[in-house]
Amino acid sequence: MGKWQVSGHLANTAIPETIEALLEERIERILEEDREMLQVGAVQGKQFFSSVLANLLQQEERNVLKRLRKVMEQHNVVKVHSDTEVSILRSEVYSFEHIMLQQMLYKKLSPRERVLYHQDVAELLEKMLIDERNLARRLILEIANHFDKGNLPLKAAYYYKQVSQFLVVDGAYAEAISICKRAIEIIRNCDESSHLKAELIELLMISTRWRRGLKVKSELSLLTLAKEGEEAAEKSGDFSLLARLKYNHAILAGETEGLSSWIQGLRNALEAAKRANDPISQFIIASQLGQELRGQDFKAGIQLQRQAMSCFEKKIIKANQEIPSEIKKQYHLMQTLLGVGEFDSSHFEKAIDLLQESVNGFKQLGFIDALPECLNYLAQTYFSLGLFEKAEQALVEAIEVVEDTDEAHSWNGYNLALRGKLYLEWNRIEDAVAPILLGWQESQRTQLKWQTPLVRN
Repeated sequence: MGKWQVSGHLANTAIPETIEALLEERIERILEEDREMLQVGAVQGKQFFSSVLANLLQQEERNVLKRLRKVMEQHNVVKVHSDTEVSILRSEVYSFEHIMLQQMLYKKLSPRERVLYHQDVAELLEKMLIDERNLARRLILEIANHFDKGNLPLKAAYYYKQVSQFLVVDGAYAEAISICKRAIEIIRNCDESSHLKAELIELLMISTRWRRGLKVKSELSLLTLAKEGEEAAEKSGDFSLLARLKYNHAILAGETEGLSSWIQGLRNALEAAKRANDPISQFIIASQLGQELRGQDFKAGIQLQRQAMSCFEKKIIKANQEIPSEIKKQYHLMQTLLGVGEFDSSHFEKAIDLLQESVNGFKQLGFIDALPECLNYLAQTYFSLGLFEKAEQALVEAIEVVEDTDEAHSWNGYNLALRGKLYLEWNRIEDAVAPILLGWQESQRTQLKWQTPLVRN
């Protein structure tokens, strides 16, 4: 009649109504001692290390491996996890067949058992971290999560900070924001966490600076958070950190409250940097303050930038201090801005020296994104002096830097059009047509809308 008919045990077997019920039946078939072993393994997560499990169970690892092999053969609830970089000399890595299976086993432990096991797992992974440098980021995040679930917030936040630093360097700002938020939340009421909290707030503010498309600034109440960070830095006695927080606060105030708040915030940050006797922070803040002041008082602004550059070169470069790549990048960015200022002051040779040094510095650092803008300024300087061949070389290089990228670079349209204008002044009218038309097309795709009327003209 087109229907299945069953008999015997199968006819009397109830079909599980949910996946949880099906998994529960599979768990019940496992020997009690092996089930308890898997419950402890489930504490680490969907994947767990045999070496960690053996330590938690206080057994020889070879015995734990033997038991796991039997569980795999008889019940197929775990398997060897092959997609891992953990050295087989350090541990075997296992994976639960299904995340729900891991969660169900985990929930069979009492809340206090979970807390204690999470603490133990975190401490065991800390020891493993020493020998597994190639997996540092993944292990650090796992350690942080286990300390967090083990109700040890200070240790968790310490490792969350390390992960956030890696993420900021990699440009993974959304992930850094999420981790910093969690870390700040768990240590907010810890009296001894002032310095760590201030560092986390600094990382959070740096991350949000590059996430302009998000509503995250208002959602996080960043202005309030910035003040909280400054109070924590002051309490910890780290005035260099206080200066950096005030600098980030100034950037945020400038975005939300306007130029006057931006300038006043920079002045406050510069005072804090002087109080800390921090030459690097003084250089970055004074250079930025000088740049903003140039719109109100050009002479005062550029003089402040010259002083900042001179101070940095004397105290850092000539003193042969080791300079992190991020600070070198800032140095060359400020060098570029001062080069433009010297151009505006009609100090053309000085401008060319500064801009060429910036170009060379960005190349050495591999910071290619800054080259189209810097080469634009260098080309304009050569252009003004009638050095058309050198101006052309600079513009050709600026255009070639971004020609293989699919996205429109913010300076490419301007550089193309400027190359066309160069040919007009050079009396190479036919050569001017293509770059000008292409520059106009490109400029309408850029986010820097102030460039569009320049290109149109």
